[in-house]
Amino acid sequence: MEVLRKKIQELTNVGIPNFFKDNSLRFFNLYSQPDNDVVVPTNISSIYNGGIYFMYYQDESNWMKYSMVLCADIRDQRLMFGVNLNFLPLEIRLELFDELVISLEDNNKQSHNLNPFNFVTFESVYKKLIRLGFEYALVEYDISRISRIFNIKYEELPYWLYSQFPKNIYDPIKLYSIWEAKMANRPERHKEMITTLVSDFYNVTDELIDNSTALKGHFKRLKRNYDKFGDKFD
Repeated sequence: MEVLRKKIQELTNVGIPNFFKDNSLRFFNLYSQPDNDVVVPTNISSIYNGGIYFMYYQDESNWMKYSMVLCADIRDQRLMFGVNLNFLPLEIRLELFDELVISLEDNNKQSHNLNPFNFVTFESVYKKLIRLGFEYALVEYDISRISRIFNIKYEELPYWLYSQFPKNIYDPIKLYSIWEAKMANRPERHKEMITTLVSDFYNVTDELIDNSTALKGHFKRLKRNYDKFGDKFD
């Protein structure tokens, strides 16, 4: 607890804006020319719970298209549920990960045994996010639409958390306005989320959309993306 917070406090002596800018540029370059000590191109079959990733994803939204993700669950080798950091203000990112991090050292291998996050599951992450009011940041990814994915080394977490893909301009005011709007239908959204079947996320029907309330817009977006990009599992 607070391992990450203390580390970031040490690193941000230069000021958060400069720290954020330098990290964003550095990781943007690493996604083009990966360095296996920092950013590792990864096979989709190697994704695991608790892994932190950057991915290029086929979606109409840039916030999904260029995703910084904490993997929370893999279902049927078809869906990945992950926390999309694009939806989280910096202080919420820190709050979430600081509760999960055990150690930032000696985690170079992609192995569950060396995973520094404590019991990362869909349920555990969802509970932490709902307490913070940002449970909508836990989103689903159709694995067949992941174009490229990079594993981020855990030692880089303090830097990576304070970065952003350039096409997704970081705007905390906008993020908190979304949070405020989402709070209005939070009980309904929570109820629909916990009662929705996993299969519904990759088989969105018109009936499902019609019967939804808080998740109606979400399911409409899923269907538009399915119609545009398809699904290799058909």
